[in-house]
Amino acid sequence: MRILTLSLLLWALPALAEHLPGGNISVRCVSGNQHEVTLKLWRECTGVPMISQSINFVSSCGVTFALEDIPLISVANVSPICEGQADQTTCDGGTLIGIEEYTYRTNVFLSPCNFWRIYWSTCCRFPALNLQGSQGIYIEALVNNQGGNCIEYPTFSDDVPPLVCVNQPVSYDPGVVFAQGQDLRFRLIEARRLLNADPQNLDIQSVGYQSPFTGPEPYTGLVIDSLTGQITFTPLGQGYIVCVVAIEVRDADGIWRGTIMRDFPFIAQVCDNNVPDAASGVIEGINGAVAATGIYTLDGCGAGCFTVAITDADAGQTVSLESNFAIPGGSIELTPGNPASASVCLDGSAPEGNYLFTITATDDACPVIGTQVFTYSISVLANAGAGEDASVPLCPGETIDLSDFLTGEDGGIWSEGPIVSAIGAYTYTVQGVCGEDSAVIDVVAGTAPDAGSDAVIAICVNSSVDLAEYVNGSGGGVWSDGPEVNQPGDYTYTVSNGCGSDVAVFTVNLIPVPYAGEPNTILSCPQQDAFNLLDSLLGTPDPDGSWVFEDQPVSGTFDPTLNSEGDYCYIVSHPQCGADTACVRVNFVDASDPYCLTLGVTEAATGPTLHPNPSQGTLVIGVELPSRAEVIDALGRLAWSSQLRTGVNTIDLPASLVNGSYAMRITRPDGHMTVARFELIR
Repeated sequence: MRILTLSLLLWALPALAEHLPGGNISVRCVSGNQHEVTLKLWRECTGVPMISQSINFVSSCGVTFALEDIPLISVANVSPICEGQADQTTCDGGTLIGIEEYTYRTNVFLSPCNFWRIYWSTCCRFPALNLQGSQGIYIEALVNNQGGNCIEYPTFSDDVPPLVCVNQPVSYDPGVVFAQGQDLRFRLIEARRLLNADPQNLDIQSVGYQSPFTGPEPYTGLVIDSLTGQITFTPLGQGYIVCVVAIEVRDADGIWRGTIMRDFPFIAQVCDNNVPDAASGVIEGINGAVAATGIYTLDGCGAGCFTVAITDADAGQTVSLESNFAIPGGSIELTPGNPASASVCLDGSAPEGNYLFTITATDDACPVIGTQVFTYSISVLANAGAGEDASVPLCPGETIDLSDFLTGEDGGIWSEGPIVSAIGAYTYTVQGVCGEDSAVIDVVAGTAPDAGSDAVIAICVNSSVDLAEYVNGSGGGVWSDGPEVNQPGDYTYTVSNGCGSDVAVFTVNLIPVPYAGEPNTILSCPQQDAFNLLDSLLGTPDPDGSWVFEDQPVSGTFDPTLNSEGDYCYIVSHPQCGADTACVRVNFVDASDPYCLTLGVTEAATGPTLHPNPSQGTLVIGVELPSRAEVIDALGRLAWSSQLRTGVNTIDLPASLVNGSYAMRITRPDGHMTVARFELIR
């Protein structure tokens, strides 16, 4: 295959010498912008042999090229001759009419463009009774592949030039196969010829017709159904009758996607055979959800079947049937005979749309068989769809629009409404070609949402709570956080429905860990007054605890005249958060002990040297020997103690000592004890 240069196209017409009856160009998108282009030509076998062929490409986007020597894919004898005489045609040296079909095919990249013209031409056409002389042939396919979408273009299932009989009615269809969702329009156009080879300025003209014939009516009474493509007429003379069909293709959005054409002849001859009856093959025997709208058309609303019977006036002949039926979910059963019959069924699964198919009836006359093609159109219609039933709450005092709850088609009729303010069942009915469908909207009394009561919840430190356990309203609400939480704060629970929203607030508080204070050891003198043991614990104990002594409950007051020395323990407990214990060890001091003697009396003149006095928290103490210093508060309790070294000692009293009067007791290793009083004023 060679690519012709533009200069050759501009200056040279094709040097072709075939006398050809016709042909067509088909285009198939392979993927993206790759296209398979097929050229089919018929040759009358009495003509000269075929030579190599080329195809030309011109786009509105400025791209022009030609492909020469297109690969020849196949050659087939398509003569309308009975099988027993197939080798007696002019294609094999015989005398019977012989037609060969030549198929050329190539793949080509077509850049996205809104108009591609793909064309072929030759100088000479086989003579025809409705045309003037032996004029040229021009055939084309027009393509819109803008956007790069892969478009399926129609193809022809019938490859045999139709042989028809003089004075016998003709029903013919080339069997167009197309993608579902496409909109096709069929029309008859002039046969054409190309008078130059300049791709930028093509001179495409109609061939000359014998009066009164024209392209739109190439023979007396020859018409085409613009929706199905079926051609009907009755030939009155013998010879070739040239006919050109153009098929315009639009997609589901109504955008033009291309036009293909077929230039072909009806070969009319005087027959001693009756072809199958063109008036037969009508739709009958209907059952199920299909309905005839014409003798060859029907509507399908679901599963159903119909039959056709095709007869031949020659009673001794058998009629055989072929079909290009390809409706999704459908089936066809063809039975030869006279009459021959076809049974067509749909299972209701085919998508909505219009479907075409043909049934070709062929008798067994010999040598020239009789053929008739019947075209059937089935419009698969969608059942009316009112949508799903629904239950809708109506809140007190409100009005609702029921159409807001529809899931089906618009344009139906309400039993009442659609604006309503009362409970009840309301019916919406949609009427369609395939009957009616209804949906019921049940309006029920709506209830206000109930999130339940607010609540206050206390939890222990380092623990969590599931707030859902405290909800006493409706379930299915939404939490602001949680519902399992471990931090204090306000958490909301919101319940919503068609009647509004309600909120419950859950306040979470933290319970402190129980604290009994820190343990301490104190001295008590027999002559000392009763005192509160809680004051002897260090730290800041929680109130409301309880005291035990030797595992027995006791009061929190210690009376030296009544109670024994030992460990008095303070217990603070919480039912959720556990317990804490701190003990005060009480030791008795002999009443004659200098410590006890200092209670309520002035300090001895022989007391230790300490200053300043009053003190702001620091004391300077001088001792002759290493000693023990003890600070006794006004109740006789040991508040602080420390070891002193020989000489001058600077003491920082603990911050836990409160302002007041204290006694400083200094005890030497030999047991000698002295006491001095001082005031603490911070």
